[in-house]
Amino acid sequence: MPARRLWIALVLIPLLFSVRPSCSQEPSRDGEGEFYTGYGFLSNSFNDYSDFPATPINGWDAGMALRARGTLSISAEALGFYGTSLGASQFEHSLLIGPQWSRRTGKESLFVHGLVGIGFINSGAIPYDNSSPSSNLTFAALAGGGLDTPISTHLAWRIEADYLHSQYGSKSDQIHNLHGNFAHITTGIVFHF
Repeated sequence: MPARRLWIALVLIPLLFSVRPSCSQEPSRDGEGEFYTGYGFLSNSFNDYSDFPATPINGWDAGMALRARGTLSISAEALGFYGTSLGASQFEHSLLIGPQWSRRTGKESLFVHGLVGIGFINSGAIPYDNSSPSSNLTFAALAGGGLDTPISTHLAWRIEADYLHSQYGSKSDQIHNLHGNFAHITTGIVFHF
């Protein structure tokens, strides 16, 4: 419950201080960078096997992008997902970095990005046959894009959809075809600076 209150405070406090009474002016979002934080949804858990139905899991996203040149930025993102699947508690964290291209269309800003990095999963995430991941660390990649809608001069609401790829395996020779391809959806607040 305390984590839920923290997320609410992280979203509402900046919103209260940044909304202006007059919204007739177009927001200026031509700064050098942005910070994003929000809710993340993953299409299925990491330990679902091919014979079982997918179990979606929830989490968070946080990222920062710094303008490199023109519409090109360098983006770094951290993702965290938590859930229970097939009787096992699991959490997964990913750290990713890569290019992001942005384009303004009226008041909104569209972006696409391609990020690569590492993922980390807990040892008890794969419960079958008392197994565990063959490695807690793996290669991870994220590709997709989204839309930022302005709320105020330095604040926007983001909706993003991505493809997330990971390569976790199991020590058990009885487990084949662990999920490695996921649909990732996130929404939250962007602070432009």
